[in-house]
Amino acid sequence: MIGLAPARRTVQSACVTVTNEAEALRAARSDDWSVRKSAGTWLAHHLQPAHRGVLLDLLTDAHNTAVSMGTASAIVENPTELTLSIMFTALASADDETLDHLLFAIAPLLVDPSPSVELKQALDRCRLSDDDDVAAGLVLAGLN
Repeated sequence: MIGLAPARRTVQSACVTVTNEAEALRAARSDDWSVRKSAGTWLAHHLQPAHRGVLLDLLTDAHNTAVSMGTASAIVENPTELTLSIMFTALASADDETLDHLLFAIAPLLVDPSPSVELKQALDRCRLSDDDDVAAGLVLAGLN
């Protein structure tokens, strides 16, 4: 009997590099989770207040938690008051599975023994927010 080598499988996914706002907004609506993840990463670093809802949708992506995790991880890399308030809103509205992934992704912020002055100020401003969803997310993150 002649031994045959197993067939090689090639897995392809769309590799998208998002370089501007228009591309990010288009990518956020993609059917491909990896494209949506790229959009979330770009938006987390370049977010304009007008696109708050888009970032929230990516954080609570109903189809793939990799999108949620990638977007949350990008927020951890560059936390601002705006991105953190959206993150806390996402925590308040996420299903259980997504909530677990989001909390895991932001854990470095939650356990940082010496956070930057900017991070402390952004978290303090979130704590002072009148937004009930932000307040609920802060409670879920143990930051109330």
